[in-house]
Amino acid sequence: MFFGLRGLILLAILGLLVLRIFSRMGNKSGRTMFGPRPMGFSKNGFCVHCGAPLPDVGQFCGGCGAPRA
Repeated sequence: MFFGLRGLILLAILGLLVLRIFSRMGNKSGRTMFGPRPMGFSKNGFCVHCGAPLPDVGQFCGGCGAPRA
């Protein structure tokens, strides 16, 4: 054998470390990207009663009918 048992174990560990580094560099799915807000929704965004998205116009929530806060 060229390496021996210790050399093979060392090569295996180094190979796993290299794979882990490259997989982290290529994996961008864990990062959260915030896109532009859809048109027609207010800055406060959601109803305080039911959590439904609030449009810019109107005085009541479209989900539960509660008045806007």
